[in-house]
Amino acid sequence: MAHKSVVEIVHDVLTDEHLDLLRTRLGASAASTDTWDAALDGVVTAAFAEYMGAMLTSIAPITRADEVQQQRLLELIRRHAFPSGLPTETQVAMLFHLTPTRARSLLRNVLARFEAELDPFWNDTLRRAIATASRDRKDTVTIYIGNPLVADGLQAMLDRGNAAGARSYPLKRLVRDADVRGRWTIPFDAYKYLCEVLKVPVADPKA
Repeated sequence: MAHKSVVEIVHDVLTDEHLDLLRTRLGASAASTDTWDAALDGVVTAAFAEYMGAMLTSIAPITRADEVQQQRLLELIRRHAFPSGLPTETQVAMLFHLTPTRARSLLRNVLARFEAELDPFWNDTLRRAIATASRDRKDTVTIYIGNPLVADGLQAMLDRGNAAGARSYPLKRLVRDADVRGRWTIPFDAYKYLCEVLKVPVADPKA
């Protein structure tokens, strides 16, 4: 039998309706074909890694439901199943059939427990957020952030900078726009610091 591609294997298992649902839940509904294929590769690779870990490891298998979910979510993130790099709490709730509160707990526990392993993915997610910022005014920057955890991560980076004395003055906090969902503003000095840490070019001010 000829070897099949990941996409062909997935189409053997899922209907078009289920594929559309999966695309939405992974956050790939508006993504390019290449990005969607990469997300599918990530899901299949994560599943394979989970099965091989259970079959080949000499360590006793994980049996607690919360630990199984943590390991599963870790693999999905590590294998690039989410085009955005890091899933939102809503995505986790849909994929794992959890309440919003339990989904929030699961995602935060994974980020805390596997901090070292996920650091590159976390930084890539923060980097992408900062790279989309726009300078509507010379001294203020606007950032659209769909995932509240990303805003928390950027703020934590500023807090660490303040604690370490990165500047001779305090780096001010991100501020949520109460009128526009997902829109945040940040003083230029704080934005510039984040760009330096994350190695992102500073955006030119709009004319």
